[in-house]
Amino acid sequence: MTVCFRNQNCRLCGSAKVALGANFVPTPPGDVFASYDKLGQKEEAFPLDIFLCQNCGLIQILDVVDPAVLYGNYIYRTQASLGLSEYFRKYAEEVLAFVRPHAGSLVIDIGCNDGTLLRYFIEKGLKVLGVDPAPIAQQIASSGIEVLQHFFSADIGKEIRSGYGTPSLVTANNVVANIDDLKNLFTGIRELIGQEGCFVFETGYGLDLVDKKLLDVVHHEHLSYFTVGSLQKSLGLFGLELIHVQHSVSKGGCIRCYIQGKNGRRKVQPSVSQMIDLESHKGIEKISSFGPFNAFIHETRERLQREISALHARGEAIVGYGASVGTTTLEYLFGLSDKILYVVDDNLDRFGLYTPGHHIPVHPSQILYDRRPQLVVVFAWRYIEPILKRHQAFIREGGKFLTFLPAWKIYGDSEKIL
Repeated sequence: MTVCFRNQNCRLCGSAKVALGANFVPTPPGDVFASYDKLGQKEEAFPLDIFLCQNCGLIQILDVVDPAVLYGNYIYRTQASLGLSEYFRKYAEEVLAFVRPHAGSLVIDIGCNDGTLLRYFIEKGLKVLGVDPAPIAQQIASSGIEVLQHFFSADIGKEIRSGYGTPSLVTANNVVANIDDLKNLFTGIRELIGQEGCFVFETGYGLDLVDKKLLDVVHHEHLSYFTVGSLQKSLGLFGLELIHVQHSVSKGGCIRCYIQGKNGRRKVQPSVSQMIDLESHKGIEKISSFGPFNAFIHETRERLQREISALHARGEAIVGYGASVGTTTLEYLFGLSDKILYVVDDNLDRFGLYTPGHHIPVHPSQILYDRRPQLVVVFAWRYIEPILKRHQAFIREGGKFLTFLPAWKIYGDSEKIL
């Protein structure tokens, strides 16, 4: 496999009827933060444009970067995300209430990361198995959780069913969108769950991406932005059917999809048709739905360049908050790299590293008090409330925070910065 290649067809339904929805600036892999000894090495940038399948409605990035490049040094941990551990506790309860697995039956989590979700299933008296190729999977074996360190595939699905039996539940959260070969994935799921099991996956919602202008969820890891309509139209190709959907505001907007073997024992819930009706009303399956999305990108870029450049020209110190894969997208999309002195973060795994491509240093947020920058541009806008709560002293002493997603807002003693 080359480092990056472009699909010519929709990865879900296989149609060649794909149309450009939005242009993004090419970036290097957004979560591959550089160490000091790698600063002299040039990083290649890859296309990040968004396309719409005009047959099934899947929103997708057609340019695929080799997973070994994206995940070879993957350092994200579930427990490092504010509130996500508690979210997964509630998730486990809700999913089990719907699926109702037998006590002691097997639950498999694809992309189990640090095992946070699996631990909640263990608490409910279920057997568990993780599947995750990332190095972090090695670190949770000592906690008693068995992990197969592989990318999930149809072959792995067969091996699991042969060696462990048929699971009552298979989960995958913020993982399915990262997989290019969806045919292989869903074929493996069909093999694994049989007629009795249930596959539940949570993923970014294509309608929320476009409607809420969630620009920072666009990166090379997220290849697909599903809609309920695209899944309902295509899952039958793999012998599966969508039976229930829940919409959540997690990560800006996502859907939790419940899938079983075609003509399985569970009834299709009204939520499926209700969500499809909403999508039709919004026109998300039409390329014209990207008009306001593209206009927002253009207007936001112009305002950021105008106002941040004015501050920079006056010698004001401008820094960023949030060192994540989405930060890389935003830095490149809006041309902010030469205006940001450094980025702060509260995840100790990022300290001492440098942002992909631009190599902006990452520091603990304590540095805000040591260096007193005039403006902090918050890339991690979903966490603005805990960030503000944590840094009230910085605001009282004249510091200001700026968010430009989902809307432009300044937090500080004064609303005016120019």
